[in-house]
Amino acid sequence: MRGPGARRLAAVVMVAWLLAGIGAEAPEAMAAGGAPPPPRPTPVTTPETAALLARLLALADSARSEDQRELAGLLTQAETLDRLDEPKERDRSRTADLRLAAVVSRLRSNAAPAAATTLATLARSTVYRESWQREELLVRALGTPRPLGPETLSFLDEQARADSVNLHLAVAALCDNGSPEAIALLGRKLADPSLDTVYKLGWFRDPLLRNRRNPEMLRAAARWLARDGLSHDLQIGVADALFDYRPDEWYPGRGGAPRPPDEASTTPDAASALRLVGQTVLDGDYPASIKKAVRRTMGKLSSR
Repeated sequence: MRGPGARRLAAVVMVAWLLAGIGAEAPEAMAAGGAPPPPRPTPVTTPETAALLARLLALADSARSEDQRELAGLLTQAETLDRLDEPKERDRSRTADLRLAAVVSRLRSNAAPAAATTLATLARSTVYRESWQREELLVRALGTPRPLGPETLSFLDEQARADSVNLHLAVAALCDNGSPEAIALLGRKLADPSLDTVYKLGWFRDPLLRNRRNPEMLRAAARWLARDGLSHDLQIGVADALFDYRPDEWYPGRGGAPRPPDEASTTPDAASALRLVGQTVLDGDYPASIKKAVRRTMGKLSSR
């Protein structure tokens, strides 16, 4: 794609990249798979607020079910949320600078099943979700490899709709989560005609690119390229992002562009799925430049 269309696509990729919290303010977040920049310290104005934050952080770190139940109860109470981040202060703060951001970041890093249950509780809480900033934090927290249950999957489905302010963040979270449930929902979003095709092409060159050697992503890509659910332009975009990388063309005039994973890190499971996708491209109606990239990638796999 060249000309005005290419410029629009580059602009969309830039917007999505910045919204995902991996822009010029925090290039270090790229290594974190799209995580937002670390929260800036927020002055703790009272001993009571400091004690509350310390308690919530300790609960968020815990793997114990009883601690996570207590945390979920606290984070679904308006009184607790307003004590933690006073509404007037919250409304003029960056989302990443809220005290709550530190708590949700700990939850994001907690791999215990009980922590996933807390995230599910927040996803269905009308009190927690009254704030768009809190919804943003929850979207980001779900962009960590872990199974998604009905509540969190429904939440991300809603957040990844055409009229959602968190559309780009939610799609990035699905790619970064990488679970079968997340990738299946991603496939439905790519086939959704209400979502802008240029947005989808932008996602291919950012969150999909960063996760292009995830075996689950590759198995899904094989299905996307073999069925009629995606337009051929989108199928070409998927194949391009899976096998090629042209940063000067895709991200003109930008530093800190999204990068694909090192091919040396490709697992045997991923390599097997990648070969299937590559053969589909070689056998199909794809540009010669993409087929060349496929052969180059397949050659690297053969030499391992």
